[in-house]
Formats: sequence, structure tokens, C-alpha cells
Amino acid sequence: MIKLRIFVSSVQKELADERRAVKALVTSDPFLDEHFVSILYEDEPSMLKPAPQGYLNDLAKCQFYLVIIGSEYGKRFKGLSATHHEYHFAHERDMPVLACLRGDDKIERDPAVQDFIGEIQDDGYKYHRFSDLRELQRIVLTCLNEYIKTNYHLAPSSREAKTSQCTVETASMFDQKRIAMLPDLNVPSRIGWNDVDIEIARRLAEKTADDPVADMTAAYLKELLLRRGLLWVLPEDKQVYCSPAGILLFARDPTRVYPQSCVRLLAFHGTARDPHPIDFLDITEPIPKALEQALRFIDKNTRHPMLVKGMRRLRLDEYPIAALREAIINALAHRDYEDASRKIHVELFADRIEVISPGLLPQGIRIDQLRSGRLQPCSRNPVLAQGLRLLGLMEELGTGMMRMKQAMQDHGLKPPEYSYRDSHFVVTFRGPGEDIAGLKADQAIPVFEVRPSVVETLTKNQKAILRELMAQNQVQVPDLAFALQVTEQAIRKDLAKLTKLKLVEKRGAARATYYVLKEQLPSP
Repeated sequence: MIKLRIFVSSVQKELADERRAVKALVTSDPFLDEHFVSILYEDEPSMLKPAPQGYLNDLAKCQFYLVIIGSEYGKRFKGLSATHHEYHFAHERDMPVLACLRGDDKIERDPAVQDFIGEIQDDGYKYHRFSDLRELQRIVLTCLNEYIKTNYHLAPSSREAKTSQCTVETASMFDQKRIAMLPDLNVPSRIGWNDVDIEIARRLAEKTADDPVADMTAAYLKELLLRRGLLWVLPEDKQVYCSPAGILLFARDPTRVYPQSCVRLLAFHGTARDPHPIDFLDITEPIPKALEQALRFIDKNTRHPMLVKGMRRLRLDEYPIAALREAIINALAHRDYEDASRKIHVELFADRIEVISPGLLPQGIRIDQLRSGRLQPCSRNPVLAQGLRLLGLMEELGTGMMRMKQAMQDHGLKPPEYSYRDSHFVVTFRGPGEDIAGLKADQAIPVFEVRPSVVETLTKNQKAILRELMAQNQVQVPDLAFALQVTEQAIRKDLAKLTKLKLVEKRGAARATYYVLKEQLPSP
């Protein structure tokens, strides 16, 4: 089925947070996102060129109308508010209507609102009362799932349904805000289009487009990101700016607005923290690039023993990259961003790596569930997490812990350890320590190999020269002659052939001349 477009009632300022909460739910819930697109008029490209009752043009392109009613009626146009006009339009076209009413009968409402509610009842629609944003999200989630089940005979799995409910209960308000606020100032951030990493934004937008196009225009790119709640439009200047999740995903420097999004990496010589780390890095990039920078830092500051098997040289990492990648992206996706005073730390020691994330686990998740693998997945920042899944940086919620455990075990290491420390959640990866030879060789990555067809053309001594180079990185002619018990002239002849085959290369000059393997495969 094609995605159904839900129009969320128009730009009543009183209900801006409610509209945003609905959009956050629809775009971040995997099942709803598969079947619905939420349309907020303030996020539509038509807002850039407003027209009288332009919201009706957008509503006409939708298949479902969600009307949210508060206590204020709103500015009138031809005698009715924008929301009332929308309702008439949807009702006359027999569109499915979901009506949600904020508060109970004790709330004082504009008399016109009371008349509007009475009209909805007279037309045969039931309305659902809600008291806060989470209750509104629960109502919308239940009603949309029921609509899809009744009309299209589709339903989320029991696991998906539990994940949705858990996410609604635990999602932070940070992730559901439309506009990021500058730290310590009560003014909106201005991370605009010129501050966006276009490459990341385009990759994300391409994953959300119903009909991906090879040459995506800037206007279409903005439209897709607006509809995901990753951009917003400022009515005064009609320009687009990044939402909180958009800032973290594709702003060139998210720390301009969220200093806590900086990731600090420290490498220590021993097994304890000390004032003088051997390497240090603060990362201020958007999450996709921050992840890769963090992994490069770890690669630089961990050991990589080389193994020789036949005519292959293999590189073995001290820790499995898959497990570290999973832990770091989980920290970036699920940390408590409302805590502006602390940042993620990744600390490397001689015997372990620790990924330290501000905040405790989301409500409903316990450490013993992580250890056992019996985990009910949910996300503190669902809009951000969904963006990372679209970028291919995260997989299904709740599966990462098992993948980390398997990656460590396959590498010959103990499973990850989980703990709390000073209101931080800590994932600890125990390394091999002095027993680095105990790592599983089948996890090694080829960095040099000689094709079997070439091996057949080599002499016994030429193969021996290659094995010496694989083991020692570089060799000189006299050393090879002594090791193989042949003349230096014979060694030079063999090296000439290996050079011609582009297997080795000559470096240095005169007595300082030495030979190395010619790089064939890129380092991971």
C-alpha cells in the first residue's frame, strides 16, 4: 500500500507542541512510518509562499484528518477559524477524521470552541480526551494502528507494538521539540541551510523519498527533511532551520547549539586514568561523521598484530570493530541530551575500552535485561534513532546488545559489561591484555595476498622472500641472503621479479636500500 497522508490540524499556536508530538510519533515509529506521512502545514513547502487558506490545498492531498482542539478558537477567516474550515473540508469529502480534545470539561474554552465540539458530535464523530503529550501519542498510536488493521488487514507484530508503547512512555521532550534553543538563552537556534552537511542530508532524504530521483533538487531535499521534522520554517524570513534531531544528524557543528554533543576520546598508557593521556580528541562533527572519527581514533590507539597464512598477510584488530561501532552509535542515539552539562566519553586503557554515556537507561529497561538479552527495546530519542536507522547506522531496536556480545565472543573476548557510574551508563569491553595471541585468527582481515595463479609462477626462494616480508615489514638483501643461504646476486634477481609482478617495492638508496610489500588492499 502507498503511504497515507495525515493532515494534523493547522497552525493554532496554542497546540504547536501537540502537533509536533504527533509528527514525532509518526516519523519515529517504524510501523507507522511505513504506512503514514504526517503533514503539518507549518512544515510544508507551501508555507514558503503562503496563500489565503493555503492549508486547504495541502489537506486536499491527504487521506486522513487529525483535528486537535484546545481552549482557543483561533483567528477567523470568513467567520471560521482555520481548524474549523479544515474540519468542514474533510467532513464534506468524507475523509476519516480523528478528533482529540485537550483537557476535561472543567477547562474554560472559547464559546466558539464549545460550538465546534458540539458540531463534531452532531456529525457522528467521537472525540478522544487527552491531558498531556504522551496521552495524545498513545491515542494516535492506537487509533492509527486500528485504522490500518481494519482497512488494510495489516498490524504491527507483538514485539513492534510493545516497542511502540515503550517508546511513547520513555521518549524525551528534547527529541520532540520543533525548535532548538540556544544554550542559556531563550531564543531559537539559527542553524540554517548554509550550516548543513549536504552530503549527509541528501543521503538521509534519499532514504525517505517515495520516488527517489537521481538529481534531487535543493527544494525537494528541503521538503523531505521538513516532513520528517528535521527542518522547520521561520515564518518571518521563510527560511529553513534545523530541528534538534536535524542539528545532531547533519549540522556541520552541532556543538554550536548543543555543547554536550561533543564526544571526548582519551587513550591512557596503563589501566587507570591519569592526568596525561597519550592521545586525546574532542569530536564536534554531526553523528555520522563523529562515529567514523571515533573509530579511527580507536584504530590508531589499539594494537593490530599481523598474521601470515600461506601467501596472505592478515591484520587482526585488538577489539572487534562491529562491537565498538554498535556501542558508540547507541550512546550517540540514546544518551540524555537534556543533560547539557556532560558529554559522551570513550576511554581507552591497556586492558579495556569504556563507552560512557550521560544519563541512566530509559524507564523500563534494566541492566539485567541487557546482560541476558531479554530486552524490550525502546528509545529515549526516537526521531534521532529513526534518522540513524535510515542512514544505515543503526538496525532494529533491541538487537544491538546481542550483536555486541556475539562480536566479542567471536573475537575470543569476554562479553561486554554494563554498569552505572556517577549517573552515567558505562559499557566496558575487556581486551586481551598480554594474551593478544589468544584472539581468534578467523577474525583477521587480509591486507596483502598473492593470487593462486601468481603463486604457481614463483620459485621456492621467491615465496620465502614474501613470507619474510609479511613477517618483518621490511628487509635488506644481505639479511635475506643470510636467512635463505643463497647469494646476494640470487636475492636481487628474485626481488627484481617480485618487483615486476608488483608484489614488492624498493625503497632507500645505496647501503640503506630495503624492500617492502607493495600495498594491495586498503587498511580497514
